[in-house]
Amino acid sequence: MVYCALNNNKNKSMAKKNTEFYVDNVKFTQALIDYGYKVRAAKEAGEDIPRANNYIGHCILRICTGVSMRHNFINYSYRDVMVSDAVHNCVKATIKFDPDAATRSGKPNAHGYFTQIAYFAMVRTIKDHAKIQDDMISYIQNSGIENFISSDDMESQKEVIAFINELRKGTSDFESEKKERSSEHYGWSKPVPKDD
Repeated sequence: MVYCALNNNKNKSMAKKNTEFYVDNVKFTQALIDYGYKVRAAKEAGEDIPRANNYIGHCILRICTGVSMRHNFINYSYRDVMVSDAVHNCVKATIKFDPDAATRSGKPNAHGYFTQIAYFAMVRTIKDHAKIQDDMISYIQNSGIENFISSDDMESQKEVIAFINELRKGTSDFESEKKERSSEHYGWSKPVPKDD
């Protein structure tokens, strides 16, 4: 009786396989191995490298979209850019997939290989966007943009200057919060050295 209850729970968990982003690792790996043979044959014959088939492309798209749904990527407004960068990196890496690479299970793991590539591509995209945002903030803070305002109406000129000053204040507040967050470590404040 207990065995049947445990067995039924096992079947329920196996039914979750057919989700939107599920990729069968065995079929995906075999498709990449077959593609690798075609690439090697084309290189030996001096021909152009053949395109990967649609199945490989769909699997890569599912993996990248699934990785973008992780808790650390889902709330970014440019998640579609992260997915496209990840897909681009994965497509470039299809040629480099090595089925003989060592894995913990001893079997080739294409899903793990492309998941890792997608993850790090998304991290790079976030870092690139953070750098662009920092550049924009520093531009707002350091620019003498009010010198370029050409308006005969003093009232509108004052409104524009007030808006620019508000932007500068907001960016300086953001920078101070950013520095304050970086001084904390896992919720604990770092000890401040005493000046003697």
